[in-house]
Amino acid sequence: MVLALAGPVGHADVVAFAEQHFGALSAGKAEFERERPSDTVEAVAGEQRDCEQVHLLVGCRALERTDPGREALDMVMHALGGGPSSRLFQTIREERGLTYSTYASASAYADAGLVGAYAATNPETVAEVLGLLEAEINAVIRDGITDDELAIAKGYLTGAFAMGFEGTGSRSERLGSSLTNYGHIRPVDEQVARWQAVSLADTRSVIEQVFANPRVRCAVGPVDLKSLLA
Repeated sequence: MVLALAGPVGHADVVAFAEQHFGALSAGKAEFERERPSDTVEAVAGEQRDCEQVHLLVGCRALERTDPGREALDMVMHALGGGPSSRLFQTIREERGLTYSTYASASAYADAGLVGAYAATNPETVAEVLGLLEAEINAVIRDGITDDELAIAKGYLTGAFAMGFEGTGSRSERLGSSLTNYGHIRPVDEQVARWQAVSLADTRSVIEQVFANPRVRCAVGPVDLKSLLA
């Protein structure tokens, strides 16, 4: 258990609080058997629901949280779908007006991770939007990202990271998650330096590593994705 606090409270008070409320708990790690994640396969998954829009996701397995390529993957995913300047936002929303919400993201866990490109659209434009999601992913695989995209990603990620510490809640969350995930408090400067050190060659390497994995296509909404792709 990790107890993380931030704000106008002293260390001695926190220790006393912890002893009062958690002192009876036994020390030590919980015993459990970790199973290696199963190999992924190319798949199509869907859930039909009576709603106005169809939610689409194209993704694949990615990096675990301690992989040294994580920061390079952050850059790639921001260029693909991390904000108004990203490829998905510009292509699917701004140029074609087929969606209001589209983005790409990466999630990392202890022994596996995933990346996904998402968009919500009307049922009659599902095939077109799905094709655009795939096309932008394939363009990243084929051509990589540009110098400008890398610079924009570095600026955005480091800026957003710093702004996230304006609240005590986010500060305590970062302290707790860093200690839980990495076994130590990772300094802010260290994380920023990791992002700033990413090169185009690093992004190319992580693209080849991640997007070689089998691709999964998912849809939730009033559409049968399996029939659509048959």
